[in-house]
Amino acid sequence: MTRLNALVSDYWTPDHHAVEHQDAETLARLLAEGSDPNEVFSNMTLLTHAIDVEGDSSLQSGDPLTVHTTAVCWLSGLIQSWQIQVVTPP
Repeated sequence: MTRLNALVSDYWTPDHHAVEHQDAETLARLLAEGSDPNEVFSNMTLLTHAIDVEGDSSLQSGDPLTVHTTAVCWLSGLIQSWQIQVVTPP
């Protein structure tokens, strides 16, 4: 079973892996370092993937909907479209 999990986690790009695991901090760092917010993997952009993961997680667990990774993806795309220079602290 461990090998199967390793294969599944190696399947995603780093950005989509962060989305799949709802790791908004890592996703924000990757995007700030220059990852493309419009990256498409498995027919999903980062934004559509985030919406899918967060919605499914809420439906399956019964927990309230969270939108952390969706917000990071949306803001990153907005920043890119406005060509805003973002400086991250060291």
